[in-house]
Amino acid sequence: GDSDWTSIEWRGSRVVQHTEDMGSRATYPPMPELPTSELYHLLSRRLRPDYRFDQSLVSPLSVAARVAAITREMPDGGHILVVGDDDFLSPALARAGYRVTVVELDERVVRAIETIADELELSIEFQLADVRDDPPAGWAERFDAAVTDPIYDAAMAQQFVRFSLNAIRPGGLFFLSFASWMEVYRDLFPWLLDYGLRLRRLYPRMNEYYSGTERGQCGPFASLLPGESDPDHVVPPPLFYSDFHAFEYDGVTEQEIASEAG
Repeated sequence: GDSDWTSIEWRGSRVVQHTEDMGSRATYPPMPELPTSELYHLLSRRLRPDYRFDQSLVSPLSVAARVAAITREMPDGGHILVVGDDDFLSPALARAGYRVTVVELDERVVRAIETIADELELSIEFQLADVRDDPPAGWAERFDAAVTDPIYDAAMAQQFVRFSLNAIRPGGLFFLSFASWMEVYRDLFPWLLDYGLRLRRLYPRMNEYYSGTERGQCGPFASLLPGESDPDHVVPPPLFYSDFHAFEYDGVTEQEIASEAG
């Protein structure tokens, strides 16, 4: 059971992988120290998206699946940079044992996650910053990994990637949520490879985006806790899917890229 994921669902305290032909399944414990009920309560405190920042929430299942995938790729822990976090991935990662730093432009998101971090006694650092600027001084090669879900514009997506990679150590990991079926991806992916990234694993259609409701609740069974069921609950199809990429970074700098191009 090491095939790519095509859909994710909760079974008890585990994320269940369904293969495309539904012939085999594999389970991965997404975060052994974080009960699924606690995860759902945590994510119920997400904020209504602010479209000025191009925010769009993934379902709670997708957040759990991201943590499961990161745990799979980084089983020994590490320091992770979360670049943009309206999905509240950072407290879930911190609760799972990772050291986490968040870069965010929306002060509302920072205040909300700070409140959760204080209540759960989580060690999360915050930096209000714009990815169009350089990372703060002293951040070069500071992180073991970075994760981002960027804007669907090639130039802006490159800004998210540059900001992230300028802070990752050589040999670190870069996790990217992006829809590989979109036209903009055809321009972005070759650029990612030129920038020193090597695709380690692709999790197709792992991110499911739904229309948001009050307080960030979105997606199938948003109002239900794991183990509960509602026979009258109708699950709408997702508005949008994207893939989750796990890249390895070889430490190529922008100056090296420019010199090779010259």
